[in-house]
Amino acid sequence: ELPNPEKYGRNAMEELDAFVEDVIPEDERPDVLETEIELEHAAEGIGHHLDEGGFEFVVMGATGRNRIASALLGSTPEEIIRRSEIPVLVVAEEGELGPWRRILVPLDLSESSRTVLDHASQLAREEQAELDIMHAFPPTGVDGSSLPAATPREARESLQDIHAKRFHRIVRDANLDDLDWATHEVSNRPN
Repeated sequence: ELPNPEKYGRNAMEELDAFVEDVIPEDERPDVLETEIELEHAAEGIGHHLDEGGFEFVVMGATGRNRIASALLGSTPEEIIRRSEIPVLVVAEEGELGPWRRILVPLDLSESSRTVLDHASQLAREEQAELDIMHAFPPTGVDGSSLPAATPREARESLQDIHAKRFHRIVRDANLDDLDWATHEVSNRPN
């Protein structure tokens, strides 16, 4: 527990406000700009704020101040992505915000893949960008279990066909008519 949470919170708020003033010029700030301080572990504080805030979108950095802790315990963005029910954009330290001309959309063929492709296609329309839709998969059984190396080639090819059919069904069902797009499938097949 912090020795003087009120003072710590006040100092943190001053630091946050100064940071925002430094990064966003006054004439470029949105009409409504709120700053908040949560005196908790980053993922817990962000998560609680998400749960209570009625937000529709999250934008956050890929790395925080403590890279060693992130490597050992998992990163805050990973925790927020797992817990969030709304889209999360994770921005690399040197990342540029649009315009985007090519958008990579990796799909894992889960039910959320349809939502992912829908959001990506909406973004591609707004940005007039190309979509590169891909599915990378290991040679696994239908249940996700690993196949023994001795599995016959025909069985592996059959499973690859099942993955390909799922992938193409998701892409076919998406509304991509007015977009430039391409698909790619990558499999880690043993020789």
